[in-house]
Amino acid sequence: MKIFSGLVLISLFVAASASAADVKTPLACTVGAPSGPGFQLAIRNSTGKTLTTDTIINVELDATRAGVPGGVSECFVPDAPFAAGATILHVTKLDRDQNPVSCSAYLSSDHPSVVYANGGSETDCD
Repeated sequence: MKIFSGLVLISLFVAASASAADVKTPLACTVGAPSGPGFQLAIRNSTGKTLTTDTIINVELDATRAGVPGGVSECFVPDAPFAAGATILHVTKLDRDQNPVSCSAYLSSDHPSVVYANGGSETDCD
C-alpha cells in the first residue's frame, strides 16, 4: 500500500508540474514604418476579449545587423482598454544599424498582468 500511495503522489506532482507550463496566447503583430529611434509595431488583439490596462503584452522583434540575426524582447501595458479586434501601435527601439525582419506579440500565463504590492507596481516580461 505504501508503494501505491507513493506512485499516486508522484503522479499528482507530475500533473501539477505539467499544468504550470507557460501558455502563450498569440496576438497578431506587424512591423511598420521607422519611428524615431525604432520601429512602429501594429499589434492586434486577436483574443476575442477586451484586455485591461493591467495586461502585460510581450513583444519580440527579430532584426538583423550586417546580416547577423538578433532582436529585441520587451513588454508593455496598453494605455487604455484594448478591445477585441482592435489594433494598437507600439514603438520598439533598435540600434541604427539594425533592420527589423518580423515581430511576434503574445500574452503569457506566467506574467499575465501588473503585480501591485507594498504601494508600488511591477511589470515582469516573459
